[in-house]
Amino acid sequence: LVFSQNTDLDENRLLTPPVSFIMGVSQPADRHSHLVLEESEPQFAPTSHFAVLTDLDGTALPRPYGSPAIHPPVQDGPVFAPLVRLLEGGATIIGVTGSAISSHQSRFFDPLPLEARRSGRVLLAVETGRRLFVGSSKTGEPIEDLHFAAELAEKVPLFTATIVDQLVACGRAGIRKFLVDLRKNPALIADDSPLVFMRDRITMADALDDAIPINPADGFCPRIEIRPGGAVVFVGVPSTLGASYFHISDELQGAVDGRPTGRMCFDCVPRGLDKSLVVAYLLQREVMKRNRGMALGDQPSGNDEGLTRWHEGGIPFVAVAERAAMVPDNLRTTHVTALSNEHASAAVLDSLATWLEKHGSEHAFGVEEAETLVAEVNEGRRG
Repeated sequence: LVFSQNTDLDENRLLTPPVSFIMGVSQPADRHSHLVLEESEPQFAPTSHFAVLTDLDGTALPRPYGSPAIHPPVQDGPVFAPLVRLLEGGATIIGVTGSAISSHQSRFFDPLPLEARRSGRVLLAVETGRRLFVGSSKTGEPIEDLHFAAELAEKVPLFTATIVDQLVACGRAGIRKFLVDLRKNPALIADDSPLVFMRDRITMADALDDAIPINPADGFCPRIEIRPGGAVVFVGVPSTLGASYFHISDELQGAVDGRPTGRMCFDCVPRGLDKSLVVAYLLQREVMKRNRGMALGDQPSGNDEGLTRWHEGGIPFVAVAERAAMVPDNLRTTHVTALSNEHASAAVLDSLATWLEKHGSEHAFGVEEAETLVAEVNEGRRG
């Protein structure tokens, strides 16, 4: 097996592939080298009595604000307290995101309790589940499971440069079309939306293509991101509208899977790459067990679809989407409607912690139990 400790830099840069360490022997290093750890592999915790799989942006992390956008860490939002409560009760927490480790390590992984990270009960899967990290048993810093990464590299090839160029053109065209429509109808973005600043960008509808930048260092929005792991992301159109503005050509359909994500992104990833791959791996490694886990996400018809596939198979999915139209029919009974996004997640996770304290580690947790928790939140019966 091959493992390394993460030291990625800016998520908006194409990164040099990580330097690997095989059986503790380092390969030639450069300035992007990963550190050699004493551990020969990530130490996953023995199967805990419960595991929570959660999407991050739009689900567990606080909403961004300001222009350019400020992205608060988990401890600044309502989900932090119930996550800590669950960890203190012995649960495992697994964050899954389309973003890079360089941004979400500091926003999600690092703020969680050190002892939980060192015990292997905090995991972070990034780049739509392409890379998986668990805390070092000595330092709590994230260690990558390169065996998992190698398995995925064989199954899902990266985009070619030609595909990336075509996607960039698609993204710029969709963003400009949205800006044209926004100029005609400012109500496409609500007054209280974190994207309200986009109303000031409508003049870009008539600008040259390069006015919509690629990987801007200052986080300018709208933008195109070419992310580590091969994803191309269009940023600046509300995710509830993204599917109306970004159209993957027939030529690219076989290679590209495009879906709305978070609050203002549309992710284009290699077809075959989705969040289900990391779930299947964790079940195989027995980090998770059927009927002793729950999944959360705000885009069950989008990039969280991979987390929904075990809904009837022992890992029920709770939807925290803003609108019922974003939730497939088979998930309607586990859709939180009284709240949305991180506030809905916090309420459900708090109720889950109470349920676990009452029922302990033996009681099976399935769709019926998830429906009960969601009904309590929707009906205001918590606590």
